[in-house]
This record gives sequence, C-alpha cells and structure tokens, in this order.
Amino acid sequence: SIPLDDGWRFKLVTPDGNAGQDENFEDYAAAQKPGYDDTAWRTVAVPHDWSIELTPTTDHGTNGGTGYLPGGLGWYRKSFTLPSGVAGKRISVEFDGVYMDAYVYCNGKLIGNHPYGYTGFALDLTDVAHTDGTTPNILAVQVRNQLPSSRWYSGSGIYRHARLVITDPVHVARWGTYITTPTLSDNRATVRARTSVVNATDDDQSVTIVSTLKDPDGKTVTHARSTVTVGADTTRDATQEMTVQKPRLWSFATPRLYTLETELRVAGKTTDRYRTPFGIRHVTIDPDHGLTLNGEYTKLQGVDLHHDLGALGAAFNADAALRQMTIMKSMGVNALRTSHNPPAPE
Repeated sequence: SIPLDDGWRFKLVTPDGNAGQDENFEDYAAAQKPGYDDTAWRTVAVPHDWSIELTPTTDHGTNGGTGYLPGGLGWYRKSFTLPSGVAGKRISVEFDGVYMDAYVYCNGKLIGNHPYGYTGFALDLTDVAHTDGTTPNILAVQVRNQLPSSRWYSGSGIYRHARLVITDPVHVARWGTYITTPTLSDNRATVRARTSVVNATDDDQSVTIVSTLKDPDGKTVTHARSTVTVGADTTRDATQEMTVQKPRLWSFATPRLYTLETELRVAGKTTDRYRTPFGIRHVTIDPDHGLTLNGEYTKLQGVDLHHDLGALGAAFNADAALRQMTIMKSMGVNALRTSHNPPAPE
C-alpha cells in the first residue's frame, strides 16, 4: 500500500459545475493525456477540498446548505514511477472518497467513472501501468460537483485519502474478511472468519489460509489453517472457526480490540498478508428492558455528525476528527450516527 497524498497538480477549470463545454474548456480537453503540460497548475496534497478555498457567493447554485460556496469542475494529475519488481503483480488505485462524479484516467486511458461522492472505490491499473522502473505513470482525475447536489456542505475534490495497492495475483480481496462471534460466554468465544481469496492467474491454485488471532496486547491466542482450491480468474470464500478462551470484551469504557492476521500461501510461498481489527462483545435489544452491552443495561446517548470538519471543510484530517470525537465523548456521547452517507474509513 503506497500513499498517494502528496505531489498532485490541481486546476479549477470553473466554479460552475453546470457549465457546458464552452471555450473555457478547450485548454483542458487533453488534460488526461500523459504529455499534457500541467506545470502552471497548483501543487496540492490530498485530502483536498477546493470549495472551502473559494469566496462565498450566491451564484453557481449555492445556498445555505453549501455555505454559499461553489462546486465546479476541477482536474487533478499525479506522476509516479513503479519499479520493475512489480511486473506481473496486480496494481490498483484506491480512493476513499472523491466529491463527485470522478473520471479516472491512467496514462491517457479512461479506467473508470465513480459518480457517488461518499463511497470509496478501487480501479485496476494492471493492464495500463508502466512497470519498467523509468517510464512515469500519469493519473488524471476529472471531478465535477454540480450544485445543488446536497442539502448540507459537501466540499469538492479528492477530499479523502488515496493510495496504490500492489498485490500478488493470489491475494485477499479488498475488504475481503468478514468476522463474527456467533457464541460467547464468560469463558470462551467462537470467532468465525470468512476470507475472500482472489486468484487472478490463468490456472487453478491451491491456497493455504493461515489465520492468526492476536489479543489486545498483540499476543497470539489461537490460529487456524485450511487449504482451498481457487479456480482460475475467480474469487472463493473460505470460512474458519477459532476459540478464544476467557475473551476480553469490548465496551465503551474498555474498547479492547483483537486482530485477525490472514496469510495466504501458494506452494509454500506467502502471497499476501491482511490485518483485520475487531471487538468481541455481546449486545441484546429487548422491547421491555432496552439494550444491554455485555449483560449490563446501557442507554445510547448519540449524536449525528456530517463528514465535514467545520471551518476546515470536507478534506479529511485525522487529528481534527480525533478532536471532534474527544469533545463528543467528554459530553457523554457513546454512539455516533454518521449522517446520511459513509464517512471516511478512519
């Protein structure tokens, strides 16, 4: 996983996302091409929100919900070089959120379009990326925010983190583990782990899944091993169960987390490692007695927060989010509704 936060070139073509392809757009009609000259563009780091930088106005479809800040049409470009050692591997780009209607190009070719601004997405670059160690790769992202698009402040641009993900052809799928604890008592808990294994080769593969469970202190408490055959160019799910003795429960006061470390092996060689944190807890909801957490009556005291960070705009900032959560917790909040749409993964 390689962060793609720094070194982006950015140009706001127009603050009016509803503008047509007039003469103002001619200079940017080829902005996706590798040889395009972007030296006059601004250099920015993502997460980036261009709306918060603009001057409030009543033009371009703004209103009180948008803070009277425009959206518009913008372009981002970034150059990166891949070493020859990644030849033969799978290469993808992940965006945690782009607001909105993002068209992503790599080396001049359209890789995909993701209209919705709040969900993360990944696109495969394997067939178009240069992996000779010298030829630069050019990512270009066109973003259009047509107002009105929300009745709250949305921000505009690549406003969450982005990264390259390089894997062997046999790997754990993106978001490819699913963990539940179907049985739980004071003395033991059953942890059920479902792993989605991707085989991007042209042949069937015998894949050994080694799952190691570590407690909140990082000590190994149990493990499981199984072997599955995954067909050529397919994905297969495999389920394992493990027992944790005297589990240390997650609660509001003690948010203890276990970690599942998933390792894939093909012919004795490790092809992927994948970490999944999770908590073990027991929740009941009863119409007469309310909600209990780990056997204790609990009243949820919740708030609803939108994804933006106030005057900082929509560009995600971990320190600002932690400050926000700390303030919420200090006033007794123990439950969070993430507004109407998926928040940043952090």
